[in-house]
Amino acid sequence: MTSRHHQSGTDRIFEAYKKLKRKDIDYIINLQGDEPLIDANDILNLNKFAIQNNSEIATLACKLENKNKENQNVVKVISDKNLEKYNFSKAIKFTRDLGDEKLGNIYHHIGIYIYKVSSLLKFVSLNQTPNEIKLRLEQLRALENNMKIDVVFAKSAPVGVDTNQDYLEIKKLMEYKS
Repeated sequence: MTSRHHQSGTDRIFEAYKKLKRKDIDYIINLQGDEPLIDANDILNLNKFAIQNNSEIATLACKLENKNKENQNVVKVISDKNLEKYNFSKAIKFTRDLGDEKLGNIYHHIGIYIYKVSSLLKFVSLNQTPNEIKLRLEQLRALENNMKIDVVFAKSAPVGVDTNQDYLEIKKLMEYKS
């Protein structure tokens, strides 16, 4: 168990890492419980990409469906390149609300991160930023402190569990599969 007093999931991951007392780990994956149907192949692809490209931090994103553009529970990531064409890019911005955003490379962010251990150490040493607190997006702490976040294109779009309605949808899907 970890402390209840962490500012973010990443801070919690760091505490768990420290408890392991291991020095032979290069990368740590933070797979969040609110993405229970994330495709295992996307996780493997993210891991492979991060290691091959020596990523500080990397995450997944998929195509943003029209129905999710206004949904505040769906975090959007804006990348510097077209993910569907290049399969990976650098994150420029994360947001919940697109507002009048005119940029073309907007995707549905998927709640998984892979951190180089040194980047995780750096991240947890930084203070929360005002935008991180206001928007409840911990990845803004990294971006606003000049840490690079690579974004890898996911082939599938998992259903996140952010509301009771999401839970019921996931429950139905999981019951159907079993």
